[in-house]
Amino acid sequence: MGRAQTKTQSPQATCESLPSQGFAPRVLLAEDNPIVGELMSMVARRTGIHLVHADNGQEAYEMILAKKAQGEPFTLLLADAMMPVLGGVELTRRLRAHGFSPEELPIIAVTAATAQDELREYMQAGMQAYLAKPVSLADFSATIEAWNPSEVRHVLAPNQPLSASLRLRYKLRKAETIEILEAAAKAKEPDIAAISQVRHMLHRLAGTAGSFGEQDLSRASARCETMLIEATPDEFGLRLQECLKLMNEAGLAS
Repeated sequence: MGRAQTKTQSPQATCESLPSQGFAPRVLLAEDNPIVGELMSMVARRTGIHLVHADNGQEAYEMILAKKAQGEPFTLLLADAMMPVLGGVELTRRLRAHGFSPEELPIIAVTAATAQDELREYMQAGMQAYLAKPVSLADFSATIEAWNPSEVRHVLAPNQPLSASLRLRYKLRKAETIEILEAAAKAKEPDIAAISQVRHMLHRLAGTAGSFGEQDLSRASARCETMLIEATPDEFGLRLQECLKLMNEAGLAS
C-alpha cells in the first residue's frame, strides 16, 4: 500500500487560509503526521485556540520568520521532535541561534518519547517543556495556559466525536504499519532503510493510537520503536519478530 500524498502549502498561504477567529493566530504546531495535526487542531478548537499547522520544521521556521516580519509573531511553538526535512530539535536550535529567546518564543516538544536522555536533549536544545502523545484535552489546555495564558478561552466546547474520515485514515495507517512491519520481519537480513521505515511508522502510531482509544497499541508502538533504536544490526531480525508479536497482541491487526 502506497503512502498518501499530501499537498504542501506555502507558509503565507497556510496562514491566510485559516478562518478568522477574532484574533491573530499566535500558536504554531510543527507536525508531519496529518492525523496528529488534525487531532491537535480539534483539541485546540475545543479550548478556543486558533492553531496554525506546519508540515515540517523547515516550513515552521519560515512561517515564524515571516510572521515576525509582519508584526504578528507567534508566541508559542509546539514542535514534533521527529520530523522529515527539519526535526523539532534542530528547528529549536536554529530559532535560538537566530535570536528567538525562550521568553519571546517558548517551544514545547510534542513527543511520544519517554526516555530521559531524549527529553534531556530537547531541553538542552532550547525547549522549555514537553507534551506527551497522545495529547489529551486537559494536558493541551494546561500547557497552553502555562506558556501562553493570553490565548486561552476558559469556556470549553463540548467533546465532539472523531469524524468518520479521521477514523478511516487511522484504520488505513494501521494497515500500512502492519504491512511494512510484516515485510521487514520476513526479510532475511533487514537493512537500515527498512528499520528506519518501520521506526517511522511506529513513531506515528504511538502518537495517534491513544486518541482512538487504543492505549495498549500506543504503548506497544512506543516500546517497539525504542527496541529498534537500541538494537544492533545483528539483532534487527529478532527485534522485528518481537515487535510483530507485541503489536498484534496490542490490536494492530484489528
